[in-house]
Amino acid sequence: MDKPLPNSHLVQDMSCQVCGASRFKIFLPATHTNLSSISPDYFSPYNSSRGHFQIVECSDCKHLYCTPIVDFTNLNYRNAPMDFLIDAIPWKEISASRNLKFIERYTSRGKLLEIGSGLGAFLSAAAKRGWQATGIEPNAEAVKYLKEIGLDVTEGMFNSDNYPDRSFDCVVLDGVLDHLVDPRTVIEQCHRILKPNGTVFATVCHGRGLLPKIMGRRTLFFQYQHLNYFSRKTLITFFRSLNYTVLKISPNLVTYPVNYYFKWIENSIPLAKVLAKQRMLNRVTWTLPVGNLEIVVRKC
Repeated sequence: MDKPLPNSHLVQDMSCQVCGASRFKIFLPATHTNLSSISPDYFSPYNSSRGHFQIVECSDCKHLYCTPIVDFTNLNYRNAPMDFLIDAIPWKEISASRNLKFIERYTSRGKLLEIGSGLGAFLSAAAKRGWQATGIEPNAEAVKYLKEIGLDVTEGMFNSDNYPDRSFDCVVLDGVLDHLVDPRTVIEQCHRILKPNGTVFATVCHGRGLLPKIMGRRTLFFQYQHLNYFSRKTLITFFRSLNYTVLKISPNLVTYPVNYYFKWIENSIPLAKVLAKQRMLNRVTWTLPVGNLEIVVRKC
């Protein structure tokens, strides 16, 4: 883990993605301070090791974000193993169907693009509900799996140049926006490829929610893979500054077997590790808000 890196130049300072300011105060110190001496594997989005970059609060708009960071986005999201997520697909599809019902209050079923499709729960649910759904996903293993089950997905990082103007009714970023080094550019690009009155649906970690207030530094989503921690206020400001109208923002609900929830917190709470192994809890499901926000916005 402490092996020196030839690519330490990937350490970079960040400014606020909501208002552009570079003045901040430290919210949480970094788990490791010498970022250039840490192996890129340690920053994998699916590394079970706990840790996070320095989290700061913007002095102007109070948005929480990470700086400095190590940008291994391309490497890690392309190569991360995905097989351990397969068991969760049926449960993720239940949550995705609920999210689609939420979207359909504001957008008629049409052409949908999902940025960061993972193992396809959202794409699959959208296709079953009558959407013409396509996805973009950087992970080669995931793309191979998605194509094998008949979903329309392209391997790579999102680039709006690959899509015509005004070609989608809805763009989805489910648990993606807070992973991005430059979310402003991505959402700006979405504006061009959306049809008039097209919508964006996104879910993000709620950086000012109840969970971080209770658990502090032990909060599950304070991890290297997350670079921005939006609040309700900063998420609304972010989209409005990019020429979108906010239609609805609310807690995001997920549905999983009870033992899944205990697996998420087993590194923070010793009893959770015991409960996570109880097979009987695999037969009971809970639908809960687990610390995320969901938002639907319309292109102005």
